[in-house]
Amino acid sequence: MFFIGLFGVGAKAEPAGRIYAECRCCHAPGPLQLSRKYQYFHAFFLPLFRFHSQYFATCPSCASIYEVEPSVGDQARREEQTAAAPEQLHLLQDNSRRFCPRCRALISPDDQFCRRCGERL
Repeated sequence: MFFIGLFGVGAKAEPAGRIYAECRCCHAPGPLQLSRKYQYFHAFFLPLFRFHSQYFATCPSCASIYEVEPSVGDQARREEQTAAAPEQLHLLQDNSRRFCPRCRALISPDDQFCRRCGERL
């Protein structure tokens, strides 16, 4: 009898709800979109168990990304409304600043033209 085993490790991301906190970049209050990323071990393309879960929150106003502590992420998946303290959110990427699409120079929110290259914004 000949047996071929297909085993492996995969990764997946899925929506995990919302958490209520103020964005530290744009100071917009309200819900942040929460997503969960995890790895899983599979046999014959059937997932057997999950490991190494991480939670990320995205601000809907400025698209800044935060890493969320696992305890807060687990609570948000179980409950409808979960609030997060500022020390439970770790900033990964600040997207609140504007950049020129042509030369990537930093521009202020009220500029109509880039100060470096003159591109219309």
